[in-house]
Amino acid sequence: MRINQRLLQGILIAIFSWNAAAQEPISPQNQDASRRATWVWGESWEVIFNPEKTGKFFAFCAQPPSGASRISDIYLNLPYMKLKQEDARPQIAAFVKAAHAKKIRVHLLAGSADMSYSTSTGFKIIENIAAYNQAVPEESRLDGLHLDIEPHTMGVMWTQDDRLRNRYMESMKKYYEKFKEIRGSMLLGIDIPVGYADDPPLLESLIDSSDYLGLMDYRDNAGMIIDGAEDIIDVAAKKGKKVVIGVETQRPNKKYGVTPMLTFWDEGSERMEKVLNEVQQHFSTNNAYAGIAVHHYASYAGLTPGPQVIVDNRKFPVLPTLTAKRVATPPKIDGDLSEWTGAPTVEIKEPKEVVYGKGAWKSADDLSAKAWIGWDENNFYFAIDVTDDHVVQPFETKKMVNGDHIELWLDLDPEKNKDSGVPGEGVWQLGLSPGNFADHPAGIIDWVPGGLLKKHTDEIEIKSTKSDKGYRIEARIPWALLGKFRPADGRVFRVNIDPSDTDSAEKPFQETLMSTSPYREWGNPKTFRLGVFQQ
Repeated sequence: MRINQRLLQGILIAIFSWNAAAQEPISPQNQDASRRATWVWGESWEVIFNPEKTGKFFAFCAQPPSGASRISDIYLNLPYMKLKQEDARPQIAAFVKAAHAKKIRVHLLAGSADMSYSTSTGFKIIENIAAYNQAVPEESRLDGLHLDIEPHTMGVMWTQDDRLRNRYMESMKKYYEKFKEIRGSMLLGIDIPVGYADDPPLLESLIDSSDYLGLMDYRDNAGMIIDGAEDIIDVAAKKGKKVVIGVETQRPNKKYGVTPMLTFWDEGSERMEKVLNEVQQHFSTNNAYAGIAVHHYASYAGLTPGPQVIVDNRKFPVLPTLTAKRVATPPKIDGDLSEWTGAPTVEIKEPKEVVYGKGAWKSADDLSAKAWIGWDENNFYFAIDVTDDHVVQPFETKKMVNGDHIELWLDLDPEKNKDSGVPGEGVWQLGLSPGNFADHPAGIIDWVPGGLLKKHTDEIEIKSTKSDKGYRIEARIPWALLGKFRPADGRVFRVNIDPSDTDSAEKPFQETLMSTSPYREWGNPKTFRLGVFQQ
């Protein structure tokens, strides 16, 4: 077989340009797919200047918990001006040299949201890296620049004004052009959230303006991590670029938006490694996949091997119990809800039931709903009639969250989860989309536990119909897909039914969320309504 020499040359150049920054060639069995990185934030100065902390850090990098791959890349946060200061440069150089001796690449970690529209700081960072690398021996040179800019954190300036988005793309192009002038073998990476996949022009522009993306794919189960990364990695592969999948280990913290579903803190390192092995196996044959990055060193090093329980000792008001009646005859899943007439109904229509976006909710005509739950020995049944003055769902099932949809929470083991403030065993968060009644059909996904139902879509039924006031959804899920739980007369469970509203078709995003529980907190079973199965 004749080999296209130009193609072969291009492949070899791509391989060696990605690995060139390492001080020693990486063996074929340990190439990009098995790389492991970590962010080093506030503790970076001590890691460099405190010999004891330096030793602990390198010991951790050599042997992370639970049999993980060694740390091969660190994103080291330092004030960029320190790179030119004579009192700091020798210590930084000694640290980088020591890291290289241990086959660890060191990337300067820098960035702030204002760098999306003002390039002065970004240019100074690049200039300081160039000056530092010119002033130190080769073995002490930085291997790259890792930018953490995140303009999406600027709220309405990002969601409602394209000028910031456009300035961001222009700024990244300028940074990359400037960086290429001084790069040598260095790499430039940039952190992005999974949501950028919904904006193809933005995503492609950032891929073009970097060597790799640090994808902040912060979920705690393999199915959702894979779903969040798949489209982005495919786009990067077409452009010959790389993607490092990032995961979170910080303790849940409402102030910083770290919820239990986003972090492995409560699962522990053993569970995390099982999940990450599944992710790696899924992507290992894709040349654009460049390993895992764990955020961040301090919390990563503090992970316990096993799970940690997040106890919630608060008391919430007792709400009326919802009744799920056993169906004598299974309903036909067709979106026609006439068969549910006479069954116990729960209504969501009061201002107090708006749990997100209170200012955007106008009235029950804007968003409200009536819902029913049914059961038999084999199946869970659900129906909902939604009043919505603008039905907007332009997305396929796995991206439904920014269009109209229903969030259905079930706690099928309330006794086990009675003191827990986070989703435990038996807790499900289902998303039900009406589709767009054209090329996107109705669909269902499990966000918690995550990615389990997509393997069994042929066993699930879901249909939607448009109505003169909004839309209707009807669904059937076999109990066998929901774990060990089986219903019985008098058995209790917990449930929240949460309609979500999007009114803007031009730039769709979640504007309002209502709930059967006014006290609803994401994933906290103690804020769910109590339900009971009845004959």
